[in-house]
Amino acid sequence: MALNKEKYYIMKKLLLLLAIGATISASAQVKNEVGIVAGGNVHYSLENVNYTQYYGRLGYNVGFTNNLQFGKHSVFVAAMLETQNIKSTPATLFEPWLSPSHVVNNNRQISVPLLYRYTFGDKKLQPFVNGGPQFGFGFKRATTFYYDHDFFPQEPITYEKKDLQFNLSAALGGGVKYNVNDRVSLSAEYRQSFLMYSKTRDKNMDNKTTVAIGDDDFVPYTSSYLLVGAAVKIGKK
Repeated sequence: MALNKEKYYIMKKLLLLLAIGATISASAQVKNEVGIVAGGNVHYSLENVNYTQYYGRLGYNVGFTNNLQFGKHSVFVAAMLETQNIKSTPATLFEPWLSPSHVVNNNRQISVPLLYRYTFGDKKLQPFVNGGPQFGFGFKRATTFYYDHDFFPQEPITYEKKDLQFNLSAALGGGVKYNVNDRVSLSAEYRQSFLMYSKTRDKNMDNKTTVAIGDDDFVPYTSSYLLVGAAVKIGKK
C-alpha cells in the first residue's frame, strides 16, 4: 500500500514537471529555422610572432544552419565548409637566397559555431547580436614557399598535409534578419572569431602538437566574416 502511494506521488510530480515544461515552452514561443549560409572571410593575425609578418587573404564559407528560437532568444548552430588563406614573410636567414620571400598557407576545415543569439524587435527587419564558441575541424593544409628573389629566383614549392586539426575560437558579431513572410527569412551577418586553442595530429608520425593562448609561439589568428543566409521555419507557425 505504501509502495502504491509512493508511485502515485512520483507520477504526480512528473506530471507537474511536464505541465510546467509545456507552459514554459508555449510561453517562450519555441520555433525552429533551418537554412543555408554563404560568404567570405579574411584570415589574419593580430600580432607578428617570431619576426614574421602576416597579411590577411580572402577565403570562403558555405554550409547549413539551424536556429532554435525561444522568443527573442535563440541557439544558433551551423556546419560550414571554410577555407582560410594567409600570407606571411618569415625572417631572413644569413643567406637571403635560401629563405622564401613569402609563404602562403591555405587551410580547409569544417567550422561549427554554437552561438547564443538575441533578436531585437518584432517587425519584418530585426537586428540581432550573437556570441559563443566556434569549433574548427581541419582536414587539409597546403603551404607554398615562394622564392621570387631578383638575384636568385626559384620555382615555388608546395607541401600538402591532411593532418587532423581541432581549433577552438571565441566568436561574436551581429547582423539583421528580414522576414519575407511567416516562413521564410533572409539574413546578413558580420562575425569576428579569435583563436584560443589548437591541436594538430600528424597522421604519419602519430604526433600531436598543441598551442594555446598565452604560449610563446602562439599566433593570435583571427577571422572576419561577412555572411548571408536564407532560412525556413519548420513546424507550426
